[in-house]
Amino acid sequence: MKMERTRIKEGLVAKKRLNRSCSVRGQSSVGRPDLCRHFREKMTTELPQIQKFNGDNFHLWKFQMKIILETKDLLSIIDGSEVKPEIEDIAKFSEWKKKDAKSKMLITTALEFKYLQQIVNCQTSAEMWKKLSTIYELKSETNKYLLQQRFFEYKMNPNDNIASHISKVETRAQQMKDLGEPISDVALITKVICSLPENTRIS
Repeated sequence: MKMERTRIKEGLVAKKRLNRSCSVRGQSSVGRPDLCRHFREKMTTELPQIQKFNGDNFHLWKFQMKIILETKDLLSIIDGSEVKPEIEDIAKFSEWKKKDAKSKMLITTALEFKYLQQIVNCQTSAEMWKKLSTIYELKSETNKYLLQQRFFEYKMNPNDNIASHISKVETRAQQMKDLGEPISDVALITKVICSLPENTRIS
């Protein structure tokens, strides 16, 4: 019995400590919303520390944003695959609106201020995403030609190591893919090898 009373007493003490640690402005967590859930929700809307889009390297910015949005279960909102429900379906419409608002917040806070003007009239995050992609992916034949030329004429910078060189070739290949002109793995490997200085190539 004495051991049982000791266990009960220890349990009560632990509960009091938990209530004190969860108190907000002197109020107990009993009867209050789940604070842990509050912090989790807060974390899901906070933007990680990434470089804001400044007009350059859109494909890299887009890559970062897609990862962030995917981890927050919002990628289907901005790519339009999760269609806006009818307003009559209150529950689904409300959930979609909440996700869309989070997506818009993430996109707008990841842009330098002067680029907000380009999406200020967009009503949804999907419209924002499409507008930015249309402007900065530059899907014109002229840009495809220029990128192809840069890719095939690229040579390794003498100041780069092999890893940096490969990364730069892959970046140029990704730019081509973003414009609908993917480079095959064989062509990519061939380009990496052929653009190396002769004294570093495998004989």
